Amino acid sequence: MKKLLVLVIISSLMFSFGCSAKSEIKFGEGNILKTSASGKGVLVDGKFEGYSQKNRRFYFLIDNNTEFVNEDGESSTYGSLKTGQYIEVWTEQDSPIQESYPPRITASKIIIKNETSEPLDRKGLKEFYIQGSYDGELYKKQMAKEGKIYYTVVNNTEELNEQINKYSLRTPRQEYSLNYNSEFFNNKAIVLVYPTQGSSSLSFWVKDITKDDGMINISIEKYTPEAGTTDIVLHGLLIEMYKNDYSSSESFKIQIKEATPPEK
Repeated sequence: MKKLLVLVIISSLMFSFGCSAKSEIKFGEGNILKTSASGKGVLVDGKFEGYSQKNRRFYFLIDNNTEFVNEDGESSTYGSLKTGQYIEVWTEQDSPIQESYPPRITASKIIIKNETSEPLDRKGLKEFYIQGSYDGELYKKQMAKEGKIYYTVVNNTEELNEQINKYSLRTPRQEYSLNYNSEFFNNKAIVLVYPTQGSSSLSFWVKDITKDDGMINISIEKYTPEAGTTDIVLHGLLIEMYKNDYSSSESFKIQIKEATPPEK
């Protein structure tokens, strides 16, 4: 009888511990935009597969049970979080999402990555796709970059018009324009990125722009359809930039990866 009682108690304890153990999932990862002074939340910009496949902002609530660790698994604290840090966020399996703006959810664990980058203030600026005519001279320059993406920085209307005329640049979408006046260039510049020359069926768009130790990181996604066209055009991206965000044309790191088309 005593043995039976002991077994019942042990089984009850095991069941109790099993029920209380947290079932965590990786919710997503991204860059810290802001931490709250109260220590009860952190605003993050990134990709959160636990909510959506699109990049977005998310607010993570912090409570007494939230665990902080670094990339090596060592214990850390909320106070070690800084704007621009790259973090990985975990939540409990059934933790409810508050559909506010931005959406909110309680973080059960935050892993602080060694990688850091500072999201740039893009308010009032824009970037959009442009096309041009095939140019043999530019093609040679693109090939000479040996895997790096060819780009040029435009600092005034004269330089912009030179690019427009030289490559017959145009904007396929009516909501965008290549008309810029001298006032725009007082504190801004334009980065013209020319990824490739090829079929007009290819699509390019800017996914993200960040700053890391003085380097401007521009992440571009490319979509190649199953059935392409045989024509050849110059593909480009026009990116508006504040002049105080970079020191020279060598401050840019541009990467392109294949992707599915963005959701409409």
